[in-house]
Formats: sequence, structure tokens, C-alpha cells
Amino acid sequence: MSYIIDPASSPSRETVHSMVQARIETEENGQRKSRPLNKDRFTIGRREDNDLRFNNGDVSRQHAEIIAAGDGFVLKDLGSRFGTFVNEKRVTESPLANGDRVRVGTSPQTQFVFRLGATGHPERTTQTSSISAPIVGDLRQVTLLLDGLRAMGSGRVLEEVLGIVLDSAIDLAGAERGFVMLANAAGELEFKLARSRGGQTLLGDGVVTSRSIPERVFRSGVAEVREDLLDVELQGKHEHTIAAGIRAAICVPLRLAEPREDKAFPEVRTIGVLYVDSRQRAGFISPATRAALEALSDEAAVAIQNARLFKEAAEKARMDQDLLRAVEMQLALLPATHHTSGPIEVAGNTLPCRSVGGDFFDYFDTSNDLFVFTVADVSGKGMPAALFAAQAQGIFSSRAEVMESPAQVMKQVNRTLSRRAGRSFVTMACATLDPAGRLVSCNAGHNPPLVLRTDGKIEVLEEGGLMLGPFENASFAEQSVDLAPGDLVVIYSDGVTECTAPDGEFFGDERVYACLRECSGFAAGAVLERIFRAVSDFSGTTPQADDITVLVVRYLGAQS
Repeated sequence: MSYIIDPASSPSRETVHSMVQARIETEENGQRKSRPLNKDRFTIGRREDNDLRFNNGDVSRQHAEIIAAGDGFVLKDLGSRFGTFVNEKRVTESPLANGDRVRVGTSPQTQFVFRLGATGHPERTTQTSSISAPIVGDLRQVTLLLDGLRAMGSGRVLEEVLGIVLDSAIDLAGAERGFVMLANAAGELEFKLARSRGGQTLLGDGVVTSRSIPERVFRSGVAEVREDLLDVELQGKHEHTIAAGIRAAICVPLRLAEPREDKAFPEVRTIGVLYVDSRQRAGFISPATRAALEALSDEAAVAIQNARLFKEAAEKARMDQDLLRAVEMQLALLPATHHTSGPIEVAGNTLPCRSVGGDFFDYFDTSNDLFVFTVADVSGKGMPAALFAAQAQGIFSSRAEVMESPAQVMKQVNRTLSRRAGRSFVTMACATLDPAGRLVSCNAGHNPPLVLRTDGKIEVLEEGGLMLGPFENASFAEQSVDLAPGDLVVIYSDGVTECTAPDGEFFGDERVYACLRECSGFAAGAVLERIFRAVSDFSGTTPQADDITVLVVRYLGAQS
């Protein structure tokens, strides 16, 4: 609501009170009303006996007055708390000129324009044209709305977008404060941000406001307007809000139109609410204000959703980057896929079912002229399994460097893991091979190592013990065999045997044996390639459900 006082200039006081009069005009609900100002002293304030009364809390009871002085008019502030302003400049006393905009207090709703002009009608009411529809007729609201929408289009951080939404809504409505509530994954409203006029953020715990209005608007998707919370019909429903001095409120839904492939029209979903309120009644609620807020809320819902999607995309990109670095680090922990050391040829590889996995293989020469190699499988998948696998690999490497025997290493690794593993565990097969072809192995709950002889026969090395981690005092056994030149040792994880075909059948141990019998006399790399190809051909289009790891060690014979 705005007020216009329009006195005409005249050299005589009689003319001021007849042909040239001051008048006050109000604009509300598309209508303009005017009444003459024909008093020597015109008072403005919150008290009921003032000539111009505002009900805002920032307007003093006796705020200001306009005095007819000679041929002109003078505005005087009466010691108000929040000040009197002429053209946005605070004054205590100021002569008024045609076109001066006067504001009492801090609200844009408590202002009027002083003009000089003749009128022959002491009181009249005019109806604005149909072109002056709620938003179109209020140029200030249209300007603020456009500014708010442009600002929201540039905001990508959710908190920034919410701040822009609230500041725009408060400016549009001339409200004193506002807040945004958004729905969580469970479909419940959560308080997100509250602001007061001037862009000041309010702490959520200190914001006293209605809870029932936002809840109803969110559930119904229909805006609610409360012109006066002191109305008899609302008695007892908003006592805390009224106690905080709030008299009027507008709450509009934040609605998002989402296209559906199976429907001709988009589905409208309410993602939250936008709420603004004021300590005043008059001038705060109008069809123009409500229409502008609803237009703003529709654009705000899109901006909020875009900010959420941008945040999710940024978080996903960060997670993808972290995952990429994890993959690089895990690969760096593994030895080369192909290696030849003296009488030994090695080929190994691991294929995780996710970006990172819980399988690993390792091999190295020890100081006492032994070649040590192992394959292990950590329970679980993905990042947790990969972290535990890295820990287990580190423990194994440190113990195997000073190896007495495979069984002794397993015992030490198990004791260390049992203190740190929690509910996780590791299966592991470990073996040593000396230059003379002496192989000693220990199997801790893993698929047993296989020895493929040059004549195609396969020996299964099952001696060992339980998985590593759950039982601190577990014991482990070992067995030894002699390798002839050309013999192969193959260790693999259960991702090979538990690989499934499209019909659900497992690859199984027998297919592993059959594949190896075809590889007698092959180099280690060729055997590795043949096993992975057989598993891939068997699974076909079936998604990989577990990590697959294979290590092949070929004994070339004692060197002279």
C-alpha cells in the first residue's frame, strides 16, 4: 500500500483549504482512493488518533507531522526511533517539494509521495484499468521479481540460491523476514534458511514462526494468506507467532514440474515452501504480492533443484576423482604382471568387479634366496575391501621378508590381523620356491594352489588352515613338492570358480582343471591369458559379481 499527498501551491491559506488542497491517495487491490488534507497540522504515527496511521512496529506512536507553513509545507520528525526519511535521506525537519518521497520507519510500505497540484474533487475513488493486473500493474514488484530471477540463474551453491530467493521474496512483499523449508528424503519439511530485511541471516533456533501453515501448504501445494493472525477464527492457533509480534503471513509452495515419459503433461511436485511475514497488516497482503511470490516460487524451485543437481554432480565428480586415485594407488601396490627372475617366470593379474577390489597378488625374492608368492581375497567388495586388502598386503610383505616358512608367516599375519580386522577376514595361499625347484605351500582358507606338470597332471595343494583374522591362535600346516623344469604353479581367487554363466551355472574347479590341461608346456603369460579368456567366454553377458585374480609361476629349471 502506498500513500500520495498532493497539495497545490497557492499564495493564500484560503486557497489551500479550497481550490488547492493536499490529499492522501492509497493504492490497494487495484483501486486508488484519495481524501483531502485540509488541516494546518497533519500527524503520522501508529496511534489510532493520527491522521495517517501505520500499524508497523518500526513506526512510533507519534512519528512525524506535516505543517502548512506560509506558501509551503514542512515535514517534522517527532523524535521517532527508526527515523523519518525524505528521498531516502533521514531528516528531523525538511521543507517538502513536489515529487518528494517520504518514508517513516524502515518499511517500504510506510511511504508516500508529496506532490503539488490542483484538484476540484475533495474525495474520489478510481478503478485501475484491466492492464494494471496484480504483477503488471506494480512496476516495482516486476522489477524486483526480474532481478531476483536473474540472480537465481547465476547461483549454483544451494545456500547462495536460498539466500537470493529469500532476499527477493522479502523485497517483493515488503516483508520483515522470511524462511525456506525443503523436503528431505523422507518427505518431511526441514528448516534450511531464515533471513530478515537487509539480507541478515537469522539463526534457526531463534526464529519463532508458524509451523502449521508451512506444513499445510507443503501437503496441499496451495498457497495460504493470513491477513491478520489476531482474527477470532484463528484464536489459539498461532499464539507463539503472535507473541513475537507477527500479524500477517504469506506461505507459497515451491513446485517443480518434472516431465514424465508415460504422461502427456509434466508431474508437479512440491519440494518445499517459501514463507514471509510482517508485523503489519495493512499493505502487506495484496493479490499483486501473492501473484509475484507465486511466480518467484516457481522459478525458485527450479533454481533450488538445479543447485541440488549441481551439488550432487560436484560431489560425484569429487568421489570419482578420489576413486581414480584409489585405483592408481591400489595398482601401484601390485607387482608387475610379468616378471622373470633366474629360474622363475611369473605372470599375474587381478580384475576387480568394481573400480577397486579386495583381491591382491604379490611376489618377491627374499634375502635367503627364496622366491615368495601369494594370492589373497578379502571379504567384501569395493573401497572397504580395498583398504583392508592394502593393510593385509603390507602385513604379509613385512613378515615374508624374514620368512622362516609359509606356515610361520601365516601364523604371524593371522595374529596381527586378528587384532585389527573386526568382522573382516582374509583367505590367502602362500608358497616359496627355491632355485632347486623345492616348493613349500600353505593354504589359509583359500582356493588351493595347483601344480600343473608338463605331462598334464594336476596336483592340489590343500594343506594349511583357517582363514586369517577371526581366530587369533589358529595353527597352520604346510606341504612341499619338487618341481621339474616346465612345471607350473597356479593360484587363483574364488572369483574364477564362482563366475556364473547366463543360466546361473558356476565355472567351478573342473573347468579350471580342464583349462589348465590344455596349457601344459605353455609360458606363464600364455596360461594367464587362457584362464581369463575361458572365464570371460563362460560368463558371456553376465555381470561380474566378484574380484578375479590369477597368479601363474613357471619353474624353468636350475641354472648352471
